[in-house]
Amino acid sequence: MAERLSEANKNEFYYHAGKSVCRLYLDEIHYFACNGRKVEIYTSSGQKEFYGAMREVWEQVEGKGFWIGKWSIASVLFKTVADSRRYLIVASISVSLFFVFEMILEKAGKSRQERERELLEQEIRIYENQFGIIRQSQHNIRALKHDMKHHIKMLTDMVSGGETEEALKYLASMGGIYGEQRGICRHRERKD
Repeated sequence: MAERLSEANKNEFYYHAGKSVCRLYLDEIHYFACNGRKVEIYTSSGQKEFYGAMREVWEQVEGKGFWIGKWSIASVLFKTVADSRRYLIVASISVSLFFVFEMILEKAGKSRQERERELLEQEIRIYENQFGIIRQSQHNIRALKHDMKHHIKMLTDMVSGGETEEALKYLASMGGIYGEQRGICRHRERKD
């Protein structure tokens, strides 16, 4: 079909729709799209379609202001001065969309970083709380060890001095002390 084009109809595109041969001016065509076995033509006046292959379309429009993509062939937007305005509008919208997407991606990255930072801060607070509990436990153990050391010394002194009744009373009072209060050292002066 492409071989039959003469110099006079260089700016026209021909296709078969049923048994008819149809003609479109290339200036009217925005782009071609492949939809299965059909080729869709998007023009200034609407959409048309025919059965064919994109290879056949490309043979007619190659080098005439169109570019080819994976599934479509599109007209270059700035063929004429009137089209350059359209190009500027499309380019402006494209650049704007690019910056919008860039901001969305940046915000998504920041919010992910902020969530990670909040989780890390929460984890640090949990560890600080655990260390506080451990420090308090160590303090309580030291106080208990100190008290027990003095109680054992007092009991040892009483038993070695023959004060067994006093030692038994002291042991009984210790049970009351540790049942109610912990960590209180009651130093008792030794009777000599």
